[in-house]
Amino acid sequence: MISIDYSMIIVILNFILLLVVLNKLLFKPLKQYLIERQKSVQQEIDQAKDKHKSADELLKQRDAELKKSSEDIRQLTHKAKKEAVLKAEDLLEETKKRQKHIMQETDEQLIHKQKVAHDQIEQNIAVLVSDLTAKLLNKKVDNKQDKELIESIIKEGK
Repeated sequence: MISIDYSMIIVILNFILLLVVLNKLLFKPLKQYLIERQKSVQQEIDQAKDKHKSADELLKQRDAELKKSSEDIRQLTHKAKKEAVLKAEDLLEETKKRQKHIMQETDEQLIHKQKVAHDQIEQNIAVLVSDLTAKLLNKKVDNKQDKELIESIIKEGK
């Protein structure tokens, strides 16, 4: 049979007391520290997830702004091209108007010069006819008769 000895009881009581003391002084604080550490790590993980979500949102926002900027640039480029085409058309139209105006002025000047030349030729012809008539007739007819004669000759020539 097993005999129970007081020393065995004391060892068992010592062991139980050691467990209680260790539980109070070591295990509970260690367990508490591990729980707090786990909470701290979980909070950091949550913060990292939040920051990651924020970074993703910022990235999406930046991409959206980049797309919008690209579209704005395309629209501005298209608008600038349209304006350039319109300005070129306006300039071409204005140039054509100027060309037409210059042509009209040139035509008017030519007509005026032609009339002046025609008048000078008529005067020269009148002088020549007058001189010829005077030589033929050996006499000088008065200016009025000269003009009438010249006009009648010019009309017959036309």
